[in-house]
Amino acid sequence: MIASKKATLLLSGFFLVFGKRTLPALILVLLGCLVPLSTLKIDNSIEVWFFDDPDSRQRYDDLVETFGTDDFLIFAFKQAGDTQTPQDLESLRRVTLEIESLPAVDSAFSLSTYLEEATGVKQDEPFTNDLVEEIQAEVDACPLLQGDLYSKNNKTFGIIAELSGDVRLKSRELKSAVKSLIETEFRRGLDIKWGGVRSVGFELDTTSNSELALRFPVGILAGSTVCFLIGVPLAHVVAVFVTAGASVVLTLALFAGTGHTMNMVTTILPSVVFFLSLAFGIHIAHGIGRFGHGRRRIPALARLIPPLMGAAVTTMIGFSALAVSDFTVVVTLGVYTAVGVLIAALLNLIYLPAIIVRRDKSGTRLLRWKRPETKVVLTFTSLAFLACIPFLTNITTRMDPLEFMPSSSRLVQDHLWIENHLAGLAPLEILVKLPSESRSTEAPTLRDFQRLSKLSQWIESQPGVSRVVTGADWMRRFNQNRLAVNLPQKGDYRLPDSEDQFNRDLVRGVETVPQVKRFVDLERRRLRVHVRTTLIEAEAYEALRAAIENKTRELLPGSLASSYGLHARIKIMESHLLASQARALGIAWVLVSLLLVGLAPNVTIGLLAIIPNTLPVILVFATMGALGIPLDLGTMMVTSITMGFAVDDTFHIMSRYGNLISQGLDHTHALDQTLATSGIAVIQTSVLLTTLFCVLATSVFVPISRFGMLVAIAVVAALILDLLLLPALLDVRASFDRSAGDRTV
Repeated sequence: MIASKKATLLLSGFFLVFGKRTLPALILVLLGCLVPLSTLKIDNSIEVWFFDDPDSRQRYDDLVETFGTDDFLIFAFKQAGDTQTPQDLESLRRVTLEIESLPAVDSAFSLSTYLEEATGVKQDEPFTNDLVEEIQAEVDACPLLQGDLYSKNNKTFGIIAELSGDVRLKSRELKSAVKSLIETEFRRGLDIKWGGVRSVGFELDTTSNSELALRFPVGILAGSTVCFLIGVPLAHVVAVFVTAGASVVLTLALFAGTGHTMNMVTTILPSVVFFLSLAFGIHIAHGIGRFGHGRRRIPALARLIPPLMGAAVTTMIGFSALAVSDFTVVVTLGVYTAVGVLIAALLNLIYLPAIIVRRDKSGTRLLRWKRPETKVVLTFTSLAFLACIPFLTNITTRMDPLEFMPSSSRLVQDHLWIENHLAGLAPLEILVKLPSESRSTEAPTLRDFQRLSKLSQWIESQPGVSRVVTGADWMRRFNQNRLAVNLPQKGDYRLPDSEDQFNRDLVRGVETVPQVKRFVDLERRRLRVHVRTTLIEAEAYEALRAAIENKTRELLPGSLASSYGLHARIKIMESHLLASQARALGIAWVLVSLLLVGLAPNVTIGLLAIIPNTLPVILVFATMGALGIPLDLGTMMVTSITMGFAVDDTFHIMSRYGNLISQGLDHTHALDQTLATSGIAVIQTSVLLTTLFCVLATSVFVPISRFGMLVAIAVVAALILDLLLLPALLDVRASFDRSAGDRTV
């Protein structure tokens, strides 16, 4: 004990001398950080979020190279009149070609694209009035032209833009360009809807920029207001905020310097580091400003080092535990926040005492209150957390990118409108690898496509499916056009009767019609099944995927069926949420518990301290279950982080309590004095953190909004449990010790 006190005194003396002498150097380092900060960019592309596995990315790229991308945007709008006109189709053709020429677009399709192929009209030939009847017949007779390209009932056009690998064109630029093109050809003020998985990432880029610009000013305003309300002097507030700002600059410079880009999750990195640095700074300002002047500065800082470093280490553990997550964005946030917490703790211990030169003369304030009886606290706590148990079974996982945005947002409303007027926007891509029929033929046969047609009909009958497209649809379309004497008939929309005719159509389609190549791979006997679903629950989506794969193997014996694509990848990652949550929480709980036991005055106190630091996690889960909040990219981080936050207050109370016990005070006086002195700083930092995390709760990015709200709830719960339950548990331990002593006597 004496050796550890000497060590902390030497360390505090070193911090004070080092801080004063290197303060100018720190300023130069901060100025140098402006260089990497200038390179920091925002990227919310789907690859950043869901392709953390290089192998899965490689497989996806291979399939995209063969069949084309499943990464698309759809733009939808109402036609001007009650019937189509040649002018509408001419305008639609020009808009489609212009959209296809945009930098981020690989190809674009619309009703005019398919009608050119069906009617034989070339791109430089106009659609005439004589073709109107034929065009209407084409749309009525061919299911391939219905759905996402045109809805006769809703009088709605759809233009599909398949995106290329270069998708860095910003949301506003792409949407504005397409809107301008459509309005130029049709009419001004046209209500244009857009949707697709990628549209969420584009929208988040814009939102990330605005939130980064607003979150810091709001956080500074909220934090400074709270500091003034809890009585922190202005000079100390300025010093604490300057140190917190320096912590953020160093952390972001390291983040940008290692080649990382910001996304909607990592945009909270500077805010979280800033908030935690403020909490550390308030503790130091409280201790140094009031009790650390003159010769008392070194011992005052020495008393602060153990609880502050303990709090910093447990907070780092909570964030570092996220490194075992299956999501790259979560791993990145966890690792760099842990580094930022370490930077914040060191800057506050080294430089904040050197900055604080003005003494706080407001006098020592004590937390004077009468603690409730131990039995009352234990009974109430037990009943409260027993009531949480039923809600723990209600927790679900959900990670639909569209749910990242508020339900009232324009993007969500556009998606729902497109679903109601055209087709669902949640794609499911099934890759079918056919077995070889014989050594002499490798191309798919007519029998393969007959079975594929049966599979397509079966998929279309499943709940939640709004559209299915396969290579068989194109073979039926070719046959329909060949059999049409005048206008195409619905009855002719079928596969050819002969194997020879089928083979000729298949080869012609693959060689001359780009759309066919997106569904048939002749060389490797692979077929693509494109399924469009409505926005259904993850469980239903997974059940549909499994059912389609099983049905494929049933109807096409010997074939291999697997799902791929952006949306399927998202759903696969969603299934990892619970496992990631369990691993991160388990690691955080074990490490924090070991640290509590190791740093507590004795093992018994350390074991008792685990209880009030575990209960906030249970409360967070119960809150999620009661409010119907699912596990997503934001909420999966809360529990492991809560373990780190909850322990902060515990360390300050245990450290003070242990010091007073070592000075010879009995349990009752030591505990009362601990709560009267350390209780003020604990309440101040908890109120500050709660307010600041409530700032995150205002985010329009739903996972981060939920994250901020749940962390704020956890901080309040941890404060109440540390001020009520922890003293009650220490009372129980003291009574047992007295009983054991009486029995010994």
